[in-house]
Amino acid sequence: MTGVHVDNVREFLHEIQQTGSLTDSATGTSLKMDIYDRLDDIQKTALDRIVHGEFRKAKQHKVPYVTMARIHKILLQDPTFPPMSRMTVRHVLHCHGYKLMATDSDRNVLLLEKSEILHWRRR
Repeated sequence: MTGVHVDNVREFLHEIQQTGSLTDSATGTSLKMDIYDRLDDIQKTALDRIVHGEFRKAKQHKVPYVTMARIHKILLQDPTFPPMSRMTVRHVLHCHGYKLMATDSDRNVLLLEKSEILHWRRR
């Protein structure tokens, strides 16, 4: 037993469908969904395609790294994604499994591929 009644779950789902967020009944504050959770599977696949395309371009042009600023610029131009700040893009990439390595400035955050992609390429 979890102590949660079926009617409460229905109310939660109805509120999420209507407003896109939940309201905490104790404080009255809105509990919004994370931006990464709001992305659908098509957008997440498109994100992977964009990032892997940039890694391919970097390899062809013998550029040693891909920056988060470059990914952010592409995502801003893509109409399938909502407008996102650099910090939001950083959060989405991190949640999606990419490693980020900071450099001297925030603009030059290096993007490292997922470990499973690296293992797959070595095969």
